[in-house]
Order: sequence, then C-alpha cells, then structure tokens
Amino acid sequence: MAAVLTSETIVAQPDWRRKLIEALLAMLDPPVKINQYSSLSVAGFWLRAEWLWETPLPAVEDVLLEIAGEAYARNWIEKLKQKGFLNP
Repeated sequence: MAAVLTSETIVAQPDWRRKLIEALLAMLDPPVKINQYSSLSVAGFWLRAEWLWETPLPAVEDVLLEIAGEAYARNWIEKLKQKGFLNP
C-alpha cells in the first residue's frame, strides 16, 4: 500500500518545505534538478529553492552574480566605469 501524503503529515516533518518543493519540482516535465527551479517563462533564469528559506535572504547581488555570472559582472563593471567609480 502506498503512503499517502497529506498537508498534516508534510508539515509535521522538520524539513517539510524542502520535501514539498522537491516533490513539486520532480513533477515538472521535464523534471528539474532538485533544489534548482528553472523558469519556463524567462529563458536562462533559475534559482535555488533553498534561497527562499534562508534567514536572512541572500543578497540580491550575490544571487544575480551566481545566476547570470560573467555577463552580470561585466554589466556592473561597465556601469561603474561610466559613473567614474572605476578607471575606463
């Protein structure tokens, strides 16, 4: 007999948020990496599910640097040069 998950049994578990997110992500077609949500609407955008539960939340700049990588860094370097904070 298969176990039945109800909202009461999920919430009773200490890591219920993580388990719920993992279960939802596994249902996507195609399934995504556990702990990583890839947007279906915004090409190339993804986030780590654990970021949603961190206290305090991670810094926006750190998250964007991890998601967009070098392109994000180059964009900020160019802006800093234009504003005179960095030498051209």
